[in-house]
Amino acid sequence: MLTKPAIDIDPELLRASAAAGLHSFAQVSDHLAKEETGHIPTILGTLVPGGPWAWAIVPFTQADGSFDLPLQTTYEGIEEMYGIIRGHSDVMGTEVLAEVRGSWFVFAEAYSHMKVKETGEEHAFENVLMLPTTSGPGITGEIAFWNMGRDKLGKDLPLAPELSPLDMRRNLIELHEGYLAGLRGSDADAMVRSFSPSSKAGIRDYVDDTGTLVHLDDLDGMRRHHQAFFDLYDVQAVEVLERVAQNWYLFAEVRIEAIARSGDRAGERIAFHTGDLFIPGRENKFMVQLGHGTDLNLSETAQPV
Repeated sequence: MLTKPAIDIDPELLRASAAAGLHSFAQVSDHLAKEETGHIPTILGTLVPGGPWAWAIVPFTQADGSFDLPLQTTYEGIEEMYGIIRGHSDVMGTEVLAEVRGSWFVFAEAYSHMKVKETGEEHAFENVLMLPTTSGPGITGEIAFWNMGRDKLGKDLPLAPELSPLDMRRNLIELHEGYLAGLRGSDADAMVRSFSPSSKAGIRDYVDDTGTLVHLDDLDGMRRHHQAFFDLYDVQAVEVLERVAQNWYLFAEVRIEAIARSGDRAGERIAFHTGDLFIPGRENKFMVQLGHGTDLNLSETAQPV
């Protein structure tokens, strides 16, 4: 008989964390299953009613390595997007190869099988998905990218020597650590050093606090946005909670605590979590960042300053 605890985690904490992860998974599973129907009203029915929403799943690339990241933040925009992509192809199936069932999202690396409606051609490809949820039914968005090859990403950039899959994973971790070091140090210049020129991002907007995504079209835009955040908040702590690195992507959930510098919340310690995808390009540096995050909440460890 056990005489002392072996793993003495609070059972209520285990129950609550399991319940949150299972709730997120249920909402995402429902969405993915209904997307296979191809029926747009049914798919849209998996959205959280009333928004705000955040969609970024259809990157458009050009032969010169340039690309666009269309973001959709309105019901009409999401409806139009599904009209285009589900009008072009049917989802035949999605095999999840790796996943993180978070308390407010599900991240999945998947093998997806599509059929082009006009020609009947079938295609399969690797992709990564991050679908945020709330405490209620439905999903608040879908953020995705497919493995098109790093040589397709980076306008007018030289193609760096190919690294082994293991060394590329190590490289992406190093780049992410540099990004986090810049975030911890409130150094916008350091954050963007992990990215190549012509990089783009679609991330949660904590500057205007819109509840949805902001489109950052180049390194200058990324730098300005991060600096605007540092003007509003004094970062106190940045901690990695989940991180997955493969040779063509990195995903991380990060907890950030900061003190508001001004406004109604001046002096308050706030906390939030972000979940971001980072995709490398031709230089073996980050070329794409896509993600979302939780609301700015008062930290339970808050101490007035």
